[in-house]
Amino acid sequence: MRAGRAWVRLGSGRRLDLLDLRPDAWTDEDLATGLARTYRWGGHSCWELPLSVAQHSLAVLTIRERMEGRGLAPAAALRELLHDADEGLLGFDCITPLQTAIG
Repeated sequence: MRAGRAWVRLGSGRRLDLLDLRPDAWTDEDLATGLARTYRWGGHSCWELPLSVAQHSLAVLTIRERMEGRGLAPAAALRELLHDADEGLLGFDCITPLQTAIG
């Protein structure tokens, strides 16, 4: 038997069913909004202002480009930008130990 309600209503009006994820369940705008509005570490950090997942992703891309000494190939750049995309859709930064525990 399936659990009760496990979906999130996105800005586009679509429902993201967390128990039945589908790649067409969200729009690029839904993802961008979620990344910009979701704070890393639940908003807890040593800085005065919280860091959004979008800011973190852009920082990771910049660091990787500097490590390479040039721009990254489009696929590599996209990988860096979307490495925490699930946080933008779920609305929180699930720390690694918890990710391991819940599978």
